[in-house]
Amino acid sequence: MVNMIKLSSKYLDEYWIKRSLKLNCSKKFLSYPDPYEIGNVENGKLLLSGVLKFQNEFIEIPNNSIWNVENKSIKLKNYLEGFDWLNDLAAVGSFEALKLAQDWVFKWILSEKENQEHEWGLETLTRRLFSWISHSGFLLKTQNLALSQSYIESIEQQAFFLEKRWKSLQSNIVRFKALVLLISVGIYIDNKNYLIRYSSDALDKEIRNSFDRDGGVYSRDPNILSQIFSLLTWAEIFLKKIEFNLTENHRSIILKSALILRSLRHSDGSLLGFRGKTELPKKYLDRALINSGVKYSVPKREIMGYARLGRKNISIFIDTGGQLDSVTDGNFLDTKSAIEITIKKFPFIVSGSKVNDTEVSLGGVGNKVYNNSALKLENKFENSVSLQPANLEWIESKTDTILIASHSGYLLETGLTQTRMIKLNNDETQITGEDSFNAISEDSKFKFENIFRNNKKNGIKMSLNFLLHPEVGVDLGKDSVNFSLNNGERYSLSFSNKCHVEIEQSEYYEELNGKRSATKQVVLSSYLMNYDNIMNWSITKF
Repeated sequence: MVNMIKLSSKYLDEYWIKRSLKLNCSKKFLSYPDPYEIGNVENGKLLLSGVLKFQNEFIEIPNNSIWNVENKSIKLKNYLEGFDWLNDLAAVGSFEALKLAQDWVFKWILSEKENQEHEWGLETLTRRLFSWISHSGFLLKTQNLALSQSYIESIEQQAFFLEKRWKSLQSNIVRFKALVLLISVGIYIDNKNYLIRYSSDALDKEIRNSFDRDGGVYSRDPNILSQIFSLLTWAEIFLKKIEFNLTENHRSIILKSALILRSLRHSDGSLLGFRGKTELPKKYLDRALINSGVKYSVPKREIMGYARLGRKNISIFIDTGGQLDSVTDGNFLDTKSAIEITIKKFPFIVSGSKVNDTEVSLGGVGNKVYNNSALKLENKFENSVSLQPANLEWIESKTDTILIASHSGYLLETGLTQTRMIKLNNDETQITGEDSFNAISEDSKFKFENIFRNNKKNGIKMSLNFLLHPEVGVDLGKDSVNFSLNNGERYSLSFSNKCHVEIEQSEYYEELNGKRSATKQVVLSSYLMNYDNIMNWSITKF
């Protein structure tokens, strides 16, 4: 059945590609949009010097043509043919950058015309067209008639194919990007205005299918939300310019999502990312939030499966999700009660990345990275934990705010309930934590006794991890662990006597930069001894 679907999809792709190549094209832009994104000036200057920077590697460009790069991985091939590098040349903006961009675009178009077997991967095509439309004002700045006509003709052919096949895109983000792209084609290219209504209606349906009633996305991934939100605000800008009325859903979800995204930002302005994964640079999220017209408001405590403490100088996020994780691709399944802490403008406690096998097979970085600032049992129990949302309790007093989050993900296997208590004092100078595994009911105690009996010889180890941002300094004192931030502030971690403490080498993976950085993590460990197993700790400024 799966093979039949693949064959059917391949046949449809071939059919619509052939149809698109026979189009009578208008060869005329009505106007140019403001760029959606401007890239990195330094990377653009490297391209001018004959060097491509990709995933923190430097690749020589043979004969001054990016299409001569050899031994390309699938990921690099998709990057080149998705024209992501065009953002960087546009960022430089010089005459030399323009001529180089025109040359590489024209060579790709000529190569496609000469190629008898067209393979337009939909995701790559969407990214390519998005870059072309976004930077059309830059690329067509000079009157190069041959390039201009070939360029617009290629855009129309690819847009026609996308119009017919966008529904087969799997990724939520790319589906939104495809529809926003088709709206822009309808606005900016002559005789394509029928695409505006068609794509706007389709966009409305995608919004209904992808967002919950509060304006969050079902995947719980803040990065997905930020990218879709940014696309929706960009579409709103150019639809308003032609006085096209937004659907009620479109405008409503912008307003709701803006409030959520403001609540999901750390005190340094960055979006929380439990795997170091932030696809949308902060400046573009800032722009999208400003364009939304939604001003700053008091952050929500509970947002999209996360809980937040702190308002002024500190932000603490705890992953309290569970049941919604089942609709994701697996990236949010392993962060039960994980914590992130940012103090003022400086990331402090972070959570790591999980690079899956798919990313590796697509030519990504080779090894899996899996680090989270969370309480864990030893691996044989971690692998069987079930997805459970946390039960939350908030306690307010004149001196502090307390969050108690407990989940029963370990209950079926071990009889234990995991509870994490975080207390933040009102002047935001001390964070107190209590993490525990408890057997509460008679049934759960019976189950724990059996597990404990079978592991009595070696015991059952529980560990509490604090993964540090690479720029945080750390040293082990006599009864505490001391930290220094980049601004010179110092903090200490103290803990109960029964805990064993270690400072381990670790890694922090930033997917946006394709960068893996060496860092350290503090690990507090102990052994389960009875029905109530507690680890106490506190982080204090000194």
